[in-house]
Amino acid sequence: MIRTTAERAKQHDREVPGESAFARVFPEGGYSAFIGSNGAASATSCRIISARIGELGANHPLASLQADLEACAVAIDETHKHLADTLRARKLAEAEDELAQAALRRSYEDNWLDAQKKFGKSIAERLFPRIRKADTSGENEGEGT
Repeated sequence: MIRTTAERAKQHDREVPGESAFARVFPEGGYSAFIGSNGAASATSCRIISARIGELGANHPLASLQADLEACAVAIDETHKHLADTLRARKLAEAEDELAQAALRRSYEDNWLDAQKKFGKSIAERLFPRIRKADTSGENEGEGT
């Protein structure tokens, strides 16, 4: 939207010589100061440009872009809020998963200890074998063959 605004301001300046709308909306020399390195604009940038267009007057040909820029700013804010909510939900889910895994390990160990007390160590080992993490590094492949 910022690039479109810059192009429309340049077009307006070509059509109406003497009125420097582009220089008033983009006193920094262009829109590149408002676009991030990833090609995205911030809500603040959209609001700054919208305010500058508002200073041109309500009857100015670029005034119609003011509402579009404000809508873009609102959409960007909502997207950032949604992203933050989603990341928070993901972290909560990961924490709940870790808690559930810890509770399962604790329960398994308690059951192993109870079986050891009742039946002895050898039967407890058969009922509740020690769980070891699988070797996913691939270092032990081919051994023993």
